[in-house]
Amino acid sequence: MKYKVVACGVLDYELSAAAENVGVALDMTVLSAGLHAKPRELRREVQAIINATRAEDGFEAVCLGYGLCGRGTAELTAGDVPLVIPRAHDCLTLLLGSAVAYHDQFTRHPGTFYITRGWYERKVRPATQEQEGVDHLADYSDAERIRRHPHFEQFAADFGEANARHIITFHESWKQNYKRCAYIDTGVGDEGAEAFARGLAKSLDWEYERIEGSLTFFERMLAGDWDAELFQVVQPGQRSAGSGDSRVLTAVTVGGEKKGTGVVYAKHPPGRSGKRPPSPFSPRFDQRVVGLGIDAGGTYTDAVVYDFTAEAVLAKTKSLTTVEDYCQGIVAALRRLPAAFLKQVNLVSLSTTLATNAVVEGRGGRVGTLLMSPRADLADGLPIAPTAMIPGVMNIEGVAGEPTNCEATLAAAAEMIERHEVGAIAISGYGATANPEHELQAAQWVRDRTGLPVVCGHALTGRLNFRTRAVTAALNAKLLPTIRRLLDSVKRALADLSIDAPLMVVKGDGTLISERLARSRPIETILSGPAASVAGARFLTDLQDAVVVDVGGTTTDLAILAGGFADLSEEGARVGGWRTSIEAARIETVGLGGDSQVHFDRERRLQIGPRRVLPVCMLADRWPKAREQLGRIAAAEHLDRTNSACLDLFYQIGDADKDTAGLADHERRILDALSDGPLCRLALCEASGAALPSLLRTRRLEETGLVGLSTVTPTDALHFLGMYREFDAEAATEAVRRFAEIFGEEPEALAARIREEVSRRVATHVAAMTLARQEGGEAGEFESPTAVALLETALIGHEVAELMEVSLHCRRPIVAIGAPVVAYLPRAAELLHAELVIPDHADVANAVGAIAADVVLRETILIRPDVGGGYLILGRDRRVMMDLEKAVSFAEAECRRRLANEAGEAGTTVRDVHIRRHEQRGLTSGGDRVLVEIRIEGAAIGKPVVPAVG
Repeated sequence: MKYKVVACGVLDYELSAAAENVGVALDMTVLSAGLHAKPRELRREVQAIINATRAEDGFEAVCLGYGLCGRGTAELTAGDVPLVIPRAHDCLTLLLGSAVAYHDQFTRHPGTFYITRGWYERKVRPATQEQEGVDHLADYSDAERIRRHPHFEQFAADFGEANARHIITFHESWKQNYKRCAYIDTGVGDEGAEAFARGLAKSLDWEYERIEGSLTFFERMLAGDWDAELFQVVQPGQRSAGSGDSRVLTAVTVGGEKKGTGVVYAKHPPGRSGKRPPSPFSPRFDQRVVGLGIDAGGTYTDAVVYDFTAEAVLAKTKSLTTVEDYCQGIVAALRRLPAAFLKQVNLVSLSTTLATNAVVEGRGGRVGTLLMSPRADLADGLPIAPTAMIPGVMNIEGVAGEPTNCEATLAAAAEMIERHEVGAIAISGYGATANPEHELQAAQWVRDRTGLPVVCGHALTGRLNFRTRAVTAALNAKLLPTIRRLLDSVKRALADLSIDAPLMVVKGDGTLISERLARSRPIETILSGPAASVAGARFLTDLQDAVVVDVGGTTTDLAILAGGFADLSEEGARVGGWRTSIEAARIETVGLGGDSQVHFDRERRLQIGPRRVLPVCMLADRWPKAREQLGRIAAAEHLDRTNSACLDLFYQIGDADKDTAGLADHERRILDALSDGPLCRLALCEASGAALPSLLRTRRLEETGLVGLSTVTPTDALHFLGMYREFDAEAATEAVRRFAEIFGEEPEALAARIREEVSRRVATHVAAMTLARQEGGEAGEFESPTAVALLETALIGHEVAELMEVSLHCRRPIVAIGAPVVAYLPRAAELLHAELVIPDHADVANAVGAIAADVVLRETILIRPDVGGGYLILGRDRRVMMDLEKAVSFAEAECRRRLANEAGEAGTTVRDVHIRRHEQRGLTSGGDRVLVEIRIEGAAIGKPVVPAVG
C-alpha cells in the first residue's frame, strides 16, 4: 500500500504514531495549521497535491487528515487515484475517535477549549510567544492593560485609538466563551501541552479535565479500512461535496454542471466571419503597404512586419527591453527580423511605456507653469512647481475680465529660468477652453523672448477643469525632452537599417498620431503600450466588443473593447497619482505577470507579486554561473526557512562604470562581489562581509538600478511544468525544487499551484473590473466585504455554501494576448464561464496593434444660452448666434472643418467623420424644460498617409 497523505499540522504526531502502529511507511505532506479558517486556501493547496499524485508513481490513493473543515474539503476533484476523506466536521472528531464521542463531549461541556500536543506546538505555543508580555498585565486596569497590549500602537496607527481599543477587546473576548479546558491524550506524548492546559484553566478560572483520545480514524485510514460510515471515498471522475446531513460528505459525478466554454480559438471563432472588412491598404490603392509595428514594453520589446495587402504577419520577434536605453532593445529586436522584409517597410508605428514610466518615476525636464485665474486659491496645492500667477482673467464662458500683461508675464518667466533653470514653460488659464486668447498671447510673448518650448493647456484638452488642465500642460512640457530623445534614437535606428518610412506613435486611447504631433504632445502617449494591446486584440479577432486581458512579464492589463474602440476613462488618464485631462483607454493594471516574484509570508501563505524580478531561468540563460549558486543553496546546511529570502540570487545591472557616488562602503563591497556574476544571498553575504544573510542590505542598490534580484517566478514554474521552454529549463527546475523544499511542498504540486493561483487572480480581476464597469465605477472601488465574498465564492467552485451557490458568467468574450496566456487564461475563462479567444500572434499583439491602429481625431464644441440673449458657441473661439438651429449647423460644420485641417498634421487622410449631438435640458422652478447645453462631438477616423511606392 502506498498512500499520499495530506494533513493539517496539528495531526502530525497522531498520523506518525498510527503509521507506526499499522506498519506502513508514511508519505505525508503537512500543511500549515489554521487553514480550516481559510477554506478557499485549504481547498486550493489540497487540490494541487491531488493533481500531482499519479498512479504511475505507485500511489493507490490520496488520504486526507482533515474533516469538512469549514467546507475546505468540499469541491475537491479526485485525480488519477481515489480520494479518501474522513466523515467529520473537524479534527476533534478525528482526535476523539468518533462523531459519537465528540457529540457526547459537546453536549455535556459545550464551552470547552481543547488542547492536544499538535495544537499546543503548532498553534498555541506560537500564539502565546507572540503575546509574551501580556499575562503580567493582569494587575492593571482594563484601559491600561489594553494600552499596554503589544499590538496597541500598531492598531492605533492603522485604525485610530478608539478602534484599536475595540479591536483588542474583541480579540481578548474569546476567553469569555469558554468555561473548561480539556487536554486530549492520544498517546503521542505531551511535551508541555498538558501542563499548559492546566495552567490556562487555572489562570482563567476554568474547569480542567484530561480526556482519552483515539487513533482509530488514523489507523483505519492508513490501513485501507475505509468503512463507508467513517470515510467518503471519491473516485476518479467524481468530486467531493458537503451532504448537509449526518453523513457530512458525499461524492458527485463530474459532468452535466454549468461550465465555461474555455475554448481556445486559433483565429476566428465559429459564427464569426473569418474575413475582416476590406483593408484601407487594399490593392485598389495600387500599391502594396508593409508596416513595421514596435512595442517597447516593460519586459519585452516586440516587433512585427505586417503586409496589409495580404493581411499577413511576415515576421515577428521579441527582445528583452533595455529600460536604461529603450533604443538598444528596439534595435536588438529589429536586427532579428529578416533584412529583406525590413527593406519593404513603408510605415512604422511605435507604442511605448516610456512616457508612462517617466511620469511615474518623476523623470523629465524642468518646467515652469504660468497660471491665469480669477481666484488665486485655485492654484493652491497643485502638484507642480515652480508656478506663478500672471495677469489675465476669463470667466468660465470665455469673457475677459482682466487683460494680460506682457511685462509681468515675461518677468515671471525670466525668474523661473534664472532661479529654477526651467527648460520649458506651461501656460494654463481659467476659461481658456472657451476662449484661448489669453493663453495664446502669453505663449507668444514667452516664446519670442526666451526661445523655450511653450505648452498651452487649451491645446491639449477641451475639458473644463482648470487645475487638472494645468497639471496636464506641465506634465506635457516635462515630457518634451524625454519623447524627443526616444524618437530621435528610433529614427537613427531605422536609418541604420535603411528604413525610410513615416513614423507614427500610439496614443493612450489606442489610436495613432504622427511623429510631429507626438513630439509636441507627448502627454498623449501615456498608457500607449496597454492601449496598443486593445487595438491588437480588435484587429486580430475582428471583435467589436470584448474583455481584453494582456498578460506580460511585469503586469496584467485589462480593458473593455466597446464598439471597436477601447473604453475611455471619462475623467482623464491617471498615472502615478497624477490626474490628467488626456483621453486614454481605461486600463486596469495588476502587478501580476510572468516575472512576478513568488514568495511566502510568516503564515506560509504563498504570494505572487506585485514586485517584478528576473526569473531564474533567464538569469541562468544569461549567466551559467547561476546554476552553481543554486547548487550552493542546495548544499547549505542551515537555511532560514521562515521565508523564501534564502533563495534570492543577485546580479549586477549594466557595467561597472556606472556612477556610484554616494554609495556606502558595504554597498560598494556588494557591487565588487557581483562583478564576476550572480551570487546567492549566502555567498554574497560572505563575499561582502555582512554579518548574516538576513542583514544583507541591497534594497537601495536595487532601487537605483545597480543590482537586480532573481528568484522563482511563474515563468520558472511553466518551465518546470514543460509548458514554456524559452530559457534555461534546468535552472528553473532546480529553483522550483529548492523553493518547494523550503516551503514544505512537493515541487510538482507547487508549480501547479503557482499556475492555478495566477489563473484565479486573473479571473478575480476580470470579474471585479467588469462588475465595477457595469455599475459605472472603477475596479478598485469594488471592494465591499460582501462584493469580495461573492467574487471569492463564485471563483472557488460549486456548493461552497449551504444556502447559496454563486456563479459568474462573463457575457463578452475574453481576448487573451501575451506570451503566457495559453497557460493561464483557459482556466480563468472556465472560472468565469466565458468564451475565450486566443488569436494568432497573441504573443506580439501589442506590436500588431501599434501598426494596425487607426488615426482618430476628435473635436468638441459647446452651445449654451447666452445671458444677453441668443446662443453662445464655445470652442477654440467664441461667438453668439441668435437662432439655435443655425448655431447647431455652424458648430457641426466647424467640427468638420477643424477635423479636416487637423488630418494633415496628424498624418492621415480622413476616411469617416461622425458628428453626434448631445442635448441637456433642465427644469425651472415652474416646471418648464429649458436648454442647458448642447454638445457637438466630432470624430474623424482614418489611416496613416503612406508614401507611394516607386
